[in-house]
Amino acid sequence: MFSRLQSATVALFTLGAFGLGAVLAPVAAAAEADSATTSNVTPVPNSDTAETPAVSSQNVSRTAQTSAIERERNYARGLGLSKDRYGIRPSLYRGSWFSAKAEKHRICIAKRESHGNYKARSSGGVYQGAYQMNRGLARGATWMMQPAVRKQFGDEGVRILVKLRKTPVVQWNRYWQDRAFFTIWRDGRGKSHWSGLCWKSPAQIKAEKVAKAKAVAKAKAQAKAVAKAKAQAKAKAKAKKEAWAKAHPKAAAKAEAAAKKKAEAKKKSSAKKKVEAKKKSAAKKKAEAKKKAAAKKKAAAKKNQNR
Repeated sequence: MFSRLQSATVALFTLGAFGLGAVLAPVAAAAEADSATTSNVTPVPNSDTAETPAVSSQNVSRTAQTSAIERERNYARGLGLSKDRYGIRPSLYRGSWFSAKAEKHRICIAKRESHGNYKARSSGGVYQGAYQMNRGLARGATWMMQPAVRKQFGDEGVRILVKLRKTPVVQWNRYWQDRAFFTIWRDGRGKSHWSGLCWKSPAQIKAEKVAKAKAVAKAKAQAKAVAKAKAQAKAKAKAKKEAWAKAHPKAAAKAEAAAKKKAEAKKKSSAKKKVEAKKKSAAKKKAEAKKKAAAKKKAAAKKNQNR
């Protein structure tokens, strides 16, 4: 109680002697000191809000790329999805020749050619696989693929290609058939190997059908006109001949007899040629039989001599 009274007395004395500023100065100094102390203290991070180390986007990209290469290598070996050879799926090949535009054409062609059956064969067995490639086209595709396959899979990939060249297309797995398609397609340069219905617009297809129908109609009209002209010429010649025969009956009868005689001579000559050809054929067969008999006799004699 006494100390409080003493502090109040000192404060009043100071206020009276020096004014209000002298009383408030110590308080401001203390506040500045507290502020300075607080600003110099390093805050301790909260474990719940502390940031984790950032992962490099390059590392993520490299990891994804390595994973894709390894996945494609397994497909090349015949593992995973490459074993499935039925149905339409996204292409297992995603290399340099792959593109979204070509993928649309690939799916359309696979549907039209085989309904997505990688084991399909044509009626004669010439065209095989999902894209109905013949033997020569498929073998050519393996040679076209080889440089890129060697770079991507090394000697293992080349060994697989060598084996594929000796294997029917119908036995290739899904990955290699897809890759062969894109290699042959080559951004549309090889599209002539398949029907154009998969990459032409409906308007183009309709225009081609109309043009084809017009060409067929034109050809029929021309053939009809030629046939009509021939018939007219024939009828005209006949009428002219009949008119001449009517005007010159004796000469017509003589000409008819000569024509009949000529026809009979031609018939006899043809019959004679047939007989001669038949005799010639019989003589040839007889000579061949004689030659075979002589060779057989000679072989038998040689066999007896060796004994």
